[in-house]
Parts: sequence; C-alpha cells; structure tokens
Amino acid sequence: MFSIVFAGLIFTLMILISSKGVDHVFGDSVISTISVEKFPQAIVFNPANNNIYVANRDSGTVSIIESTNNTVINNLEMGLLPQAIVFNPSNENTYVANYGSGTVSVIGGSNQTLLGNTVVGTEPVALEFNPANNNIYVANVVSNSVSIIDGISNDVSETVNINNVPLALTYNPSNNGTYVTGTLTGTEGLVTLIH
Repeated sequence: MFSIVFAGLIFTLMILISSKGVDHVFGDSVISTISVEKFPQAIVFNPANNNIYVANRDSGTVSIIESTNNTVINNLEMGLLPQAIVFNPSNENTYVANYGSGTVSVIGGSNQTLLGNTVVGTEPVALEFNPANNNIYVANVVSNSVSIIDGISNDVSETVNINNVPLALTYNPSNNGTYVTGTLTGTEGLVTLIH
C-alpha cells in the first residue's frame, strides 16, 4: 500500500505484487493483472512519463509498465538482486539499488534506457531522494554506511559511516534531513539524521 500526499490530502493506492503479475486493486475489485519477471521487490511511479517501474529481484531486471494500457513495454537488465527503487523528479531518472552487486543503476526518464551503474557500498538495501539538495541516499547494510549520489552527475559525492546497520531511509521536508534506521546489536535500534 502506498500513500501520496497532495495538497494536504492523503490518497492511498494499493498494488498487490506477485511473481505472476501486478494486480491493481480499487475498492474490492481487481482492475487488471500485469505479468512481470521473477520476485518483484520494489515499485515506483514516474509522473514525468506516467510509467511504473518494478524492480524484479531474482530476474535482475526492472519492468517498465506503461500505465495508460497497463502493459510491460520493456525489461531492463540491472545489477544483481535489484532491491529498492526511487524516482528523482529533478532529472526524471529512476535509481535502482542492486543488493548483490553493490551498485545503483540509473534509468533515464526520457529514453527509458540504462544510463549507467554507480558503485556504492556493500549490499545496498534502501534508497531515498532528497529534493532539498537533489541527492539520492543509499543505505549499505554490510558497509554500515550511507552513500550519497549527486543527482546531477550520478556519482557518489560522499559516504557517511553509520555506527549501525542501515536498513531504511526517509526524507523530512521540515528540516531537509534524511533519517536512517538501523540496528546496533540484535535488540537495540538507532535512527541517524544526516544533513
């Protein structure tokens, strides 16, 4: 289930994902089913081209769904085990964290092709876009770090070492900070703020 805040209102869109397809649910009925590749792990909407991008972990691909007629128009090869996906509205690119290869793949919004791969830390699991600085933040589990990708060059501009295992990220527009969740030990959790 995804929530979108627009003009102070919250709209919720529920999308069921399985390896047999993506089911679009509105109310109590399935509108359509779209087959994608193996183990769809993450999904994002690109409002610039109205396409849906699905990271298929076990296939090592991203399926691009044209949302007008709900058909897959392309399956792009990514790195190993694409785990997370985020859209950058400032350049209309989509970023995919490849858990198994320690890279982030960049998909061009206008041509929907792979623009390149950026090397980040070991086992990236989460992504977040910060519109205040046009950077993409990457949580690297094994490296205990957050890689910061510049949204213009698509290169890592900085790596921040975290004293815990980073697992998830979120952006806070009230302070322009990016928050990172993680665990220090098996039971203790921490949240780190990066500015």
